[in-house]
Amino acid sequence: MKLVDYVYLSAKRSPNSIAYSFMGKKTTYKEMAKRIDEVASSLISIGLKDKDIVCIAMPNSPQAILTIYACNKIGVTVNMIHPLSSENEYLTFINKVNASTVLVIDQFYNKIQSIREKTKLKNVIVASVRDELDFVKKIGYDLTIGRKMPKLDDKALPWTTFIKYKSDVNLNKLNTKNDIALILHSGGTTGKVKGVMLS
Repeated sequence: MKLVDYVYLSAKRSPNSIAYSFMGKKTTYKEMAKRIDEVASSLISIGLKDKDIVCIAMPNSPQAILTIYACNKIGVTVNMIHPLSSENEYLTFINKVNASTVLVIDQFYNKIQSIREKTKLKNVIVASVRDELDFVKKIGYDLTIGRKMPKLDDKALPWTTFIKYKSDVNLNKLNTKNDIALILHSGGTTGKVKGVMLS
C-alpha cells in the first residue's frame, strides 16, 4: 500500500470522522479523499507524471497535506522545503532534485521569484492561508495579514486557479509505484544538508 491508500481506507471505514481541522474548519476523511483526487487531477493537468518531483515550501496547511497525498497517488515524489529557508537553500533544494514544480506559501513567493531563472521550474503554484478560511475569517484576514502579502505576477499560478484545472485521466486506473514518496532535508549538523529519502 502507498501512503495515500491509508487515507482512502479511513474514508471507507470512517467517512464522517474528522481527518484534520484548520483554523476551526473541519474536514472529514470522505471530503479529504475527494479533495486529494481533485488535486491529483490538477497536478496531471499541468503536466506532472510518474517519477517527477514536486517541491513543497508550505507551513502545516490543507494545501500541503492534500498535495503530498495527491503526489503519492500519481507517483510523484515530494521534496519538502522549510518555507523559512533562505533563497540559496530554495535554489539548492529545487535544483538538486531537478524539480519542475513548486508549491509555495504566498508569504515567501518573492524567494521563488528571485531564483526562478536559475531553475528548471515550469510551474509555481502559490497558496494562501486565505484559500482555506471561511467567509468571516477571510474578511478578517484581508483586513490584517492579507494587506502585507506580496502581489503575484503573471508567472505565478494561484492555488484557487490551479485547483480548477482538471485532467481526463482515470485516477482509479493509475498504476504507479512510489519508490521514494518524500525527501526531507537534514539539519546539516555533520556538514552539508542532506536529502533523506523516505519510501
